Amino acid sequence: MTKILVIDDDTDVCDTVKVILTNAGLRVICAEEGNAGIQLYQKHAVEIGLVLLDWSMPGLSGEVTFHELRAINANLKIILSSGFAESEATRRLMGKGLTGYMQKPYLADVLVKEIRSLGINIELSSPKVARCVDEVGIGFLYAPLLHTAMKHVMAARREMGVRTVFNMLGPLTNPAGANAQVIGVYAAALTELLGMDTAAVDAAVRDWIQSEFAGRLPRPAELED
Repeated sequence: MTKILVIDDDTDVCDTVKVILTNAGLRVICAEEGNAGIQLYQKHAVEIGLVLLDWSMPGLSGEVTFHELRAINANLKIILSSGFAESEATRRLMGKGLTGYMQKPYLADVLVKEIRSLGINIELSSPKVARCVDEVGIGFLYAPLLHTAMKHVMAARREMGVRTVFNMLGPLTNPAGANAQVIGVYAAALTELLGMDTAAVDAAVRDWIQSEFAGRLPRPAELED
């Protein structure tokens, strides 16, 4: 199984990425600084298919670490990560084999999507996710694969390329039937809306649809005809 090497001096970042990717079916090893990361890569080079590299680290910088790793394997896939703007962080490495860039803080779905785009399998079946939950107390449920309702609109959502009401409906229609859940929102204005009870959310969504598509949707009587 492919391993992913995470090189980041922030242990919280390492732990978070490890939880997300381990429970998505991947093996993750972490290093807290550049030299340790290079040593780990040399030890596990045959197994490592991707490096997630922090740009700003004490000691050996992300830039120097990048060049050292590429000197060992010119075909190694390396994704740079930083809390700074992408243009600033990637300018010096442009045209030098950088695979991609990820902005911190990481969003689980964005991280998974980026790794998927590189051909690395992160799609666990529901029995394997259940095993993760039983063994370590946490599992990663990849919605396009496991959400029986929302997965049917994924193609259309990607084609549209903008946020829609489905960004709210997805977590609200959790197929696991959870008694309680923590839901993240992409805009602070949605916090109160998603905290309402189901009936209130239904009413709020209907009001939003009517205001957004006034005059462009058929009336109930027209649908019956």
